[in-house]
Amino acid sequence: MFCGSYVSGTAFFVSPTHLLTAGHVLAEYYLDKEAMVAVVVEDDYKTCRVLAHQDIPDVAILECVDYVCPNEYVLPLLASKFKEGIDLLIVGYPRELGEVFSDNHNTINRVEKVLNDYGIRFCVVPKIERASIDGYSFFIKGKPAIVVTMRYNRIDNFAFAVLHEVGHLKLHSSKDYRDNINLAYAEEELNTKEEQEANDFAAKALIPDNLWNSAPQVPLNPVVIQRDYSKWAKEMHLNKWIVLGRISYLTGIYMFKSDKTREIN
Repeated sequence: MFCGSYVSGTAFFVSPTHLLTAGHVLAEYYLDKEAMVAVVVEDDYKTCRVLAHQDIPDVAILECVDYVCPNEYVLPLLASKFKEGIDLLIVGYPRELGEVFSDNHNTINRVEKVLNDYGIRFCVVPKIERASIDGYSFFIKGKPAIVVTMRYNRIDNFAFAVLHEVGHLKLHSSKDYRDNINLAYAEEELNTKEEQEANDFAAKALIPDNLWNSAPQVPLNPVVIQRDYSKWAKEMHLNKWIVLGRISYLTGIYMFKSDKTREIN
């Protein structure tokens, strides 16, 4: 969903016209009651009205004013048969990860804490020799887990690998898909539909499309690109190496002058 000018989180239809989301995703609305609040349904913006929100617990209820969700896509609120002690999980894009990657300070520990808070186990392992594996997601006794390798000690690669696996958990956590994942064929699977979807999820989570569309237009000169996009990244509160990593992926230009800030801190 969108709040103001940014992708802010995920909302779920709990009735054909009402949505449930976390209160903190409406941060911009709290500062400016004129800020747009909308959800994206089939690539179209659907305007919402904030009915209620609070900090503790961190929830908000929205009303969609120009869309009625079909009943088969409505997620009913928990019924009384769900008792205390039952493990429940919603996997989305934890907003706090964006701040962690932007700061790049005590990054691995902070990522682990954020993901653990969302019920996702996380660990980092050394580079796997002679294997082009950046990360892997799976389930342990029904609970999601992400493993990321230190194939590259670069914040842009690390951030993308983490969110790529979050994307798999969000988009591809059906039992049939999980049962057919085979780590031995990781390189052959790079061009599968699922891998492309996870790549797209990670790219948009790190730099939302509406933000990327406002990026400066500059000549294809590495020096100019690094200077202007580093300045833009700072203005947008993004990590410059994540921005430059996107540029490298899109243009094939990798000749940027690296420094210590690109390493995972």
